Amino acid sequence: MRARSSISRSARSPANARRDAMTAGLRLSGIRTRDGRMVRIEAILLGRENENRWRARILPAEIVQVGDRLRFGDTSGSPACFLAFLDADIIEGNGDNALLAFHFTGAALEEALIRMGDTPSGEPQPA
Repeated sequence: MRARSSISRSARSPANARRDAMTAGLRLSGIRTRDGRMVRIEAILLGRENENRWRARILPAEIVQVGDRLRFGDTSGSPACFLAFLDADIIEGNGDNALLAFHFTGAALEEALIRMGDTPSGEPQPA
C-alpha cells in the first residue's frame, strides 16, 4: 500500500498551489555519483508529495536506484556555496518514476527549483 501525501490538495493555500504549478514539469540536470563514478542524469518533476518530496521521472532510469544521491545545479562538488547546488535522495522508485527527498524545504527549495530548472521546452523558468 502506497503512503498518501501528508499535504492534502484541499489544505494547500492558493499561493502554494501556484508555486506547485510553477515547479511541476521543471527539468533538472545533474549527476548521480556511485562508487566514484559520476553519470549525468535528468529529472522531470511530476508532482509534490510533501514539503521536500517530489515525484519525478528520471532519465536514464536504468542508472539510478533507491538510495542514490542526485546533485542538481553546480555539480563541481565544491561546498563553497551551498546554494549553487541542490541534493536529493531517491527514496522510492519504479522504472523511470522515483520519489525524491530534497535536502531543502519550503521557500528555499522552491527558489532552488525555479532557479535551477528548465521548462520542458528548454526555456528557463520565470523568476
